[in-house]
Formats: sequence, C-alpha cells, structure tokens
Amino acid sequence: MIWRFLDTGGHDGAFNMAVDEALFRRCRAGDCPPVFRVYRWNPWTISLGRMEDAALRLDLAACRKDGVPVVRRPTGGRAVYHAEELTYSFVARHSDLPVDSTIGGTYRFVARALVEALRSLGVPAEIWPRGSGAAQSVWNAAGRGELRRGPCFASVSQYEICVGGKKLVGSAQRRWPEGILQHGSILLGSAHRRIGRYLRGGSSADGEALASRTTSVSEELERPAAAEGLVEQLKEATARIWNVEMEEDRLGPEDLEEVEKLRKLRYEAEGWGLGDPN
Repeated sequence: MIWRFLDTGGHDGAFNMAVDEALFRRCRAGDCPPVFRVYRWNPWTISLGRMEDAALRLDLAACRKDGVPVVRRPTGGRAVYHAEELTYSFVARHSDLPVDSTIGGTYRFVARALVEALRSLGVPAEIWPRGSGAAQSVWNAAGRGELRRGPCFASVSQYEICVGGKKLVGSAQRRWPEGILQHGSILLGSAHRRIGRYLRGGSSADGEALASRTTSVSEELERPAAAEGLVEQLKEATARIWNVEMEEDRLGPEDLEEVEKLRKLRYEAEGWGLGDPN
C-alpha cells in the first residue's frame, strides 16, 4: 500500500483542525490510505483540548487584545500556543498499522519516525521514558496538581519526545473503533512559552516553567531552525522506519469538500465561540 505524505503549509486553526478530521474520516471510510501530514499555523493560534472550557482556561480578553485566535482540537489534552513549530498529524485505520494498534503501540510507531528525523538533523531526541534517568527525575519532582492545571507542554507523557529531560514534541491522540488520529507539535523555537499571557490566572512564571521543562530544535542546534529541513527528514524517516512507500501528495477535491463541511460545522470561530466540544 502507498501512504500519503502531505505538506499543507500555513493556515488558520479552523482549517488545520478541519483537515485533520477530514483526512481521518476519509481514511476511516476506506476512501484514502493512511496519511502523514505536516503544517504550520498562520496566524499563531491557541488550541484547546476537546473538552476544555475556554472561559475557565483562557483570558479571552488578552487573546482578543493581541489578536490571538482560539480553536478547539478534535483530540484531548490542554492548551497549546502554536507559534514557532512544525505540526504533524497521522491518520490510519487499525488494520493498516503493521504494529499493535493500542494507544502505546501507535504512539511508539509514530515516535520512532519523529525521533529518526530529528536525529538526522543532529538533535539527540529520545522517546520518553528512557528509564530511571534524568528526565524521569525532573518530571517527578514537579508539582503534579500544578502541571495538570498548566499548559500542555508543562508536563511530559509516555512515548512523547524529549532531549535531556526536556520536552521537544507534544502529541495527542483520539481513537475510534475504525482507526486513530494523532497529531502533535514539534517545537522549532521558544515562542510557545508566551502562553502564560493568555491563561486565566497566568503569569510570567508560566513562561519560566516552560523554559525549564521544554526545549526546541533551534536551541538544540544552537542556530535558527527552518521547518523545511525537518519536513525533508520526515519524508525520508517515515518511509524508512515504517517500511512503506510515502507518496508526496496534496489535498484533492474530495479532501477539500470534507474540510469545508467540517470547518463550518465544527471549527470555524463565530466571534470567540469555539463550536461544539463534542
């Protein structure tokens, strides 16, 4: 089977989330093979987990003042400020996966390709947890209640990707009986740490906490990192590590028709509303 590799460039949050769900729906129906997609956010946007309460989580007045849009993800998790990053998504039916399609099996499957691509750039990435070393001690030392209330990148979960105990890639997954949607942020720079300005009750301490708990490709390489170089490595790594043929593709008419339906129905902000969280 030939799998699709898409680079859809930079779009607003409603479009990006609608594309992720549209590709999953088409894949689930058997209308397209598994898809690995990369994209950016234009403008920079905050996304909330599927069941988060926007009014309780965010200072919406600050978002309005700075012109920062807000969108709801189809997956769970906590607030993310999508700024200097390359975002990926992966959709597949359970039967398409050459590995155990449990939550852990799927996370490991995707993480292996992400790590390979990052290491090809010179970033010493590793899948969490690596054992009883430094990364584990850093995260266990943090206040767990505080982390649950904070932004997504304030904590690390199993099978996410770190460098030296600091989180580099944060991912979320949603599962249906027919298949999975997984997407995540690969941090290229440090702008995600500004999220404290937009959290209800947030402060500069949130940025300081994120600075101690996260890293980025630019920081690890000690030079500015462009998304394009990572995209090329991801094309090669997904094909090699997954042992499949990845065909570079673009969104077709059938994809875009489904995207437009979902964007209007579920993701397109009306004022500062966030649509149906279900």
